[in-house]
Amino acid sequence: MTTRPALSFVQKSTLTVFGILVATGFLASLAQTAMAQTPTSSQPTDIFQDQDRNDPFSSRSSNQAGSMLDIVNRAILGPTRSPQEFNQDQKESLDDAANQFRNLQQQRLRNQQTEAPVTTQPSGGVR
Repeated sequence: MTTRPALSFVQKSTLTVFGILVATGFLASLAQTAMAQTPTSSQPTDIFQDQDRNDPFSSRSSNQAGSMLDIVNRAILGPTRSPQEFNQDQKESLDDAANQFRNLQQQRLRNQQTEAPVTTQPSGGVR
């Protein structure tokens, strides 16, 4: 059985320095990539002030149909109705439900009345 000798202090220091250099190089390359992808405007907030930007997610764009969020919101909500139309539909729906309930109640009452009540006559018990 052979055992591995422990790393010396110099070897450990060398590995640590090498690891730090590799990590620093990796972070530097990521920073350069990130810098290459930033917009060319002088101020980062300039992109929010640009009125000519055709942004589908913004209501400031030249899109006549509105922003993309407006389109999605309208698709979710469905056709728009005025509050008066909504109240009228609710009232009609409530009236229909009440009429159905009354009809069902009357039908059940009629069925109970037409059924002859079952009467039991006392039987003359065994003597």
